[in-house]
This record gives sequence, structure tokens and C-alpha cells, in this order.
Amino acid sequence: MTEQNPVVELTHQAARLAALMIREVEVLRSPTPSQVAAMQEEKATLADAFVALFQQVRAERRVLDAAPAAERAALKAAFLELKEASEKNLRALRVAKTFNERLMKAVSDAVNDQRSRLSPYSAGGAAPASRDAQPLALNDSI
Repeated sequence: MTEQNPVVELTHQAARLAALMIREVEVLRSPTPSQVAAMQEEKATLADAFVALFQQVRAERRVLDAAPAAERAALKAAFLELKEASEKNLRALRVAKTFNERLMKAVSDAVNDQRSRLSPYSAGGAAPASRDAQPLALNDSI
């Protein structure tokens, strides 16, 4: 941490974390959400720094009490912005997770359906009349 006023520093950290979360939401909504993985480390680092500063200011309550009203108001606004960004971020991550789970289930179901139709033997062990069975593999190219 710098020698800067902890209240001002906490305000900046909250604003930076909120901005990163909003960027992450935008990336999740973009056609190329693969950039999200790269943002995770930065988000974790910012969150850790924010928590450490928050705990410091909370432990030294007099620092917050002694801060000018304008700094306290800026901190409150930054916390509200962070809360809103966190909620949007959580919703976007849940949507992305649900989408990915449904997509993988659809692919898995299609593969299983294809396999069951292409089985060389029936449930009773008899060979089907048609011998058009084709091998099917699920790989990274899908």
C-alpha cells in the first residue's frame, strides 16, 4: 500500500474493481468471451487488495471518522458502484455458466443419440437389418 490516505486509496480500489467487473460483463456479452480467463487473475488481485484495505480502514475506524465529508461521500459512492457492478458481474457469469452447461448437454445428448442409433446391435443383442453404422467421436473441433 502507498502512503496515501487509506480512505482515498480504498475509494480508488473499489472504483478499479468495479470498472474491471463492468469490463468483464461487456466481454462476456461480446462475440469473443475468451478474454474473460485473462481477467480473472487481475480481478483476484484487485479483490485481494480491496479486502486488505477495507480491513485496515475497518480496524482503524478513526481514519474513516477523521476523513473529510467529501472523501467519505466518494467512498460511499464507490461502494455503491462496486455493489452494482458485482451484481451485474454475478448475473453475467451465471448466464454464461448456464449457457455453457446447456450447450455441453446438447452436444452430449446429440452424441449419445447418434451412438444409440448407430449401435451395431439391438437391446436384445440382434444385429440390425441396416449395416450403415458410422463411428462417431467427440473432440475439440466441435
